[in-house]
Amino acid sequence: MMSNRQYQAALEGYKTALVSNPQLTLSAYARKNNIGVSGFCHYLNDRLHLSVKQIKAEVLGISHELPSKPSPFVEVISEAPLQEDKTIPIEIVFPSGIKMTVNDGSLTVLNALIDKFNTTV
Repeated sequence: MMSNRQYQAALEGYKTALVSNPQLTLSAYARKNNIGVSGFCHYLNDRLHLSVKQIKAEVLGISHELPSKPSPFVEVISEAPLQEDKTIPIEIVFPSGIKMTVNDGSLTVLNALIDKFNTTV
């Protein structure tokens, strides 16, 4: 088991390494430097009350605050205004690449579907 001073030095080393490699994980750094991962995590969490997210945010200047208004999962782009009761073929391509086609859908159905996805993501 390492002393608090050694863990503190390891933390400073990890912070320095993060600057040059922002994707570096704590466990990869610990293994490379022969530091026990569980002891290091215990020191960070229990003694310093820090998480890896907090350390990365501090070093890299990343904010983990939630945006004031969530961005929509699906943006609606319409070429022409639609009438409420008119039914048309609808094709939606999601950011993941999944394509969904509705052969005979109305504006109400389309809006309900988009609202459902926006509230579940």
